[in-house]
Amino acid sequence: MRFAGEPRQADTPILFYSERGEAKTLFRMSVDGREVTPLPQPGPGTFDQDWSPDGKQIAYSQRIAEGGLYEVFVMDADGSQPVRLTRSGGWYPAFSPDGARVAYLTVGGPEGRGDWEIHLMNRDGTGSRRLAGGPEFRLGRLAWSPDGRRIAASTWSGLVLLDLQGGAPVQLTTGPRPGWDGSPAWSPSGDRIAFGRCEADPWRCGIHTIAPSGSGLVRLTGGVRSDFYPSWSPDGERIAFSRDEFGSDVFIMNADGSNPVNLTADNPGMDVAPRWRQAAGPRR
Repeated sequence: MRFAGEPRQADTPILFYSERGEAKTLFRMSVDGREVTPLPQPGPGTFDQDWSPDGKQIAYSQRIAEGGLYEVFVMDADGSQPVRLTRSGGWYPAFSPDGARVAYLTVGGPEGRGDWEIHLMNRDGTGSRRLAGGPEFRLGRLAWSPDGRRIAASTWSGLVLLDLQGGAPVQLTTGPRPGWDGSPAWSPSGDRIAFGRCEADPWRCGIHTIAPSGSGLVRLTGGVRSDFYPSWSPDGERIAFSRDEFGSDVFIMNADGSNPVNLTADNPGMDVAPRWRQAAGPRR
């Protein structure tokens, strides 16, 4: 039997935000938690991050002004060569499976005072277009399907699936009241979507999975802890996630919720929002 934290020959690194002494930035970590390396960019004010499928670049949101304005940047995987991609607000960037495009959230309307909108742009920041938006959408991670045809997003009523060819959003989950569903993550095989469900108290969240058809809801974690930000391993056998109990830590568990392992227990500061690097190219 292989446990969740055991390294494998083909394991890829995990990217996460951490506060360790004076260092408040993105870190790269091995799957056993033994090798933890800070990146020189972007530093404090990082909101979320995603690997490019080829592992050569990292997209992230960075606060550029007081008052909360964030923009999407990309940089090389070693933290060098940061390049700004957006100019009117950008949150939660997500690379497409083929690495050619980036989905992100922005605010529509005059002077950025409207509703949340989901936009698509080319990897170099050109060709931005609106995919969806409206008062029902909320801030949160976006998840591409492995074939690159759909995106899972968060709304106030639950998770929805957006078809890149157009059409109305398809309701995937109905979130609890009070509470919400968020932070979707599509499995590499495409048959499951992991997400965080927060019920009643917003600090009591659990990781769940569901089929893209909306069937087969399974609760993997929950109870007295707050678990969020799931991210699948490239082979789909494990899930990394954030746990906030007596501080925020990055955990790994098997895809059925068994054998959770704390990878950042030695750090008293914040460790949050893991992203496991995926394999390159769309899957069919």
